Amino acid sequence: MHAHEDPFRALEREVREETGLEVEAVDVVACERQGSELHPLRYSALTIGFRCRLRDGEPSEPANVSPELGEVRWVAVDAVGGLLSGFEAEVVAQAWGRVSR
Repeated sequence: MHAHEDPFRALEREVREETGLEVEAVDVVACERQGSELHPLRYSALTIGFRCRLRDGEPSEPANVSPELGEVRWVAVDAVGGLLSGFEAEVVAQAWGRVSR
């Protein structure tokens, strides 16, 4: 994220740069603080999970996948369990719950 950049716009830009997909960041679904309680100034981070939607059409194969990414693929929501960390799984569950209401 660039200095003074809106987190929603930063996410949209990063997804476009990393995958070539155009998404709209809709809302924040979860946050996770990381770092040291004893030394918060040495290392601390905030991971934010967003719910996004494609701007145009149906899911397609990402056009311009960054070499920074090991693999990019579409996966059914009920099949992501073993692919994600606990926080990532929480983000997907929260986002899916908001979509399926």
